[in-house]
Amino acid sequence: MIFTNGQNKQNLIRNGTWILVFAVMIAAFAFSPLTAFADDAAKITVGSQSQEQEAGSEFTVPVNLENNPGFAGATFAVSYDAEALELLEIDGKDGILSSSLLVNLPEHSAGYLSFSKNNTENGLLFNLTFKVKDSAKTGNYDIVVNLKDNLEKNFVSIEAKVVPATFTSGTVSVKAAAEPPITTTPGGQNVTDSIDVNASGSSQATVGTPIFISAKEGSLNWNAAQFDGYYDAEKGGYVLTPKTTGKAELKYTDEAGNEKSLEVEIGDAQTPLIASNSTHPGWLIPLIICAAVVIAALIVFFIIRRRKAGLATEKDGTEQ
Repeated sequence: MIFTNGQNKQNLIRNGTWILVFAVMIAAFAFSPLTAFADDAAKITVGSQSQEQEAGSEFTVPVNLENNPGFAGATFAVSYDAEALELLEIDGKDGILSSSLLVNLPEHSAGYLSFSKNNTENGLLFNLTFKVKDSAKTGNYDIVVNLKDNLEKNFVSIEAKVVPATFTSGTVSVKAAAEPPITTTPGGQNVTDSIDVNASGSSQATVGTPIFISAKEGSLNWNAAQFDGYYDAEKGGYVLTPKTTGKAELKYTDEAGNEKSLEVEIGDAQTPLIASNSTHPGWLIPLIICAAVVIAALIVFFIIRRRKAGLATEKDGTEQ
């Protein structure tokens, strides 16, 4: 049979179309098991804590199971940032595993084993209770539950077959604890100057002279290299003693969280020679010092001259 060029093109197009159809069918069969795996997998989700937590606070998040195809053995592991959080409890008494849950708190793990049948319930697996450490920094922290050592054999059916599962972690938002003011006794210090937290411009201070800053309803931060300081509970403010000269910046935060910078110009300590309430003119002290130096020089000069004159007299007497 002989085909014209037009027939050859039609046959090629028809054959190409069939090849494309077969390729799509093969791809569909090839990927259908993966789709089934994703749909049939158990879904284990760690709840998130909606409220921001502070240092020292305790909170609980649930670990829930959905789309459970049935399992008879499981070992779960809990992971988190141990520098910010401390795991206090893994509690399954209200969950679908109830008293069958085996908890190993030191290893942050929990297990379940049934010798009779698969557990096909959905719902709460267990609750995780944490405490926020005092050293925790502000930020969001993940709470992750997974199979121990990430091994599939740690989630199996009564027939000892691996049960597919997906895991979703939870989060908790932490706010770092504000440094509490150190309350102590002033220790006999004489506070002579004070600074208003609402003052504008730069305030003045002197090395070694304590200053008082009223901050009864707020907190104050300072550079420990520039100031020694403490909180005076009776006066309701901070007492700072400047240690070095130069410009210093204090950070004041009110109860609403608003920050304000206070500038302090620190000068050298000065010890006046005459009481500060004296009415003497400023040039008198240098003049007195110069006069004393001149008088002392004249006294020395006359002593030396008299000594030379005495020596000369003795010499003339000897020659005669």
